[in-house]
Amino acid sequence: MSEHLPPPQLDRPKSPTEDEKTETRLTRVETIVDYLAKAIERLERRMDDGFTALRTEHRADIAELRQELNEFRKEVATHMRWLLGIVFASFMSLLAMMAKINNLL
Repeated sequence: MSEHLPPPQLDRPKSPTEDEKTETRLTRVETIVDYLAKAIERLERRMDDGFTALRTEHRADIAELRQELNEFRKEVATHMRWLLGIVFASFMSLLAMMAKINNLL
């Protein structure tokens, strides 16, 4: 029962060529990580600039819409006054015609 298990692979000493391969791969990974980090920073800057420009455009559009809405409200108020004036004048002329028909005037 004294069987010994083989040593785990991590405990086995590495050959010199294997160390060189590991160093080469590690260098390649570090280079890729540096490139990706710079690419992410560029993307973040571009996105921030794009969002800033988009916010500026939206604010300008919203200001323009508010101005148009205010003008529309003024037009509606003017049209409503005209409509009420016409309705009132029509009602008064109808009352006058009824009064004339009934010989009240």
